[in-house]
Amino acid sequence: MEVDSQICPNIVEPASSAGVCPSRLEVTTGLVEMCGRERTCSVMPDAAMLPPGFPPLCARRHLRLSYACDSNKADET
Repeated sequence: MEVDSQICPNIVEPASSAGVCPSRLEVTTGLVEMCGRERTCSVMPDAAMLPPGFPPLCARRHLRLSYACDSNKADET
């Protein structure tokens, strides 16, 4: 696959996998480490999380995560 270093790639979902994201990234550990158990936290992935060859600006375009603790749940031990 050729990669243009100035353009983020289009992510196209194949018809055979309709409704299923073709690429996934496990972020639970990263969120825990970056957010330090704060009640609210917003993080942006960095370029190190991208596949090789994509420009660093793609990291900001592909994913932005925010989470907040739900005080009604005690799932964590």
